[in-house]
Amino acid sequence: MPAPRKYSDELRERAVRMVEETLKESPGLAHKRACTQVGDQLGIPGATLRNWFRSGVAGSRSPQAVVVTDDPVARIAELEKENREL
Repeated sequence: MPAPRKYSDELRERAVRMVEETLKESPGLAHKRACTQVGDQLGIPGATLRNWFRSGVAGSRSPQAVVVTDDPVARIAELEKENREL
């Protein structure tokens, strides 16, 4: 019998999304530093979050490409789409 998972899939997805958002907000920030920052906020070790980010949460999805948009209307539409998917 496998060991129980410490973190839920929902938390993993949320953490990876937060790393992606952090990278969008700070384009010069290294993904390692972004993972550490988000990990500190959520109480997850940075190395664990980096592994999730690299593997796209155990292969269930690939990390989104980091695209910076200056158009707030496009950003709102993107967020509304993501909310509908969730």
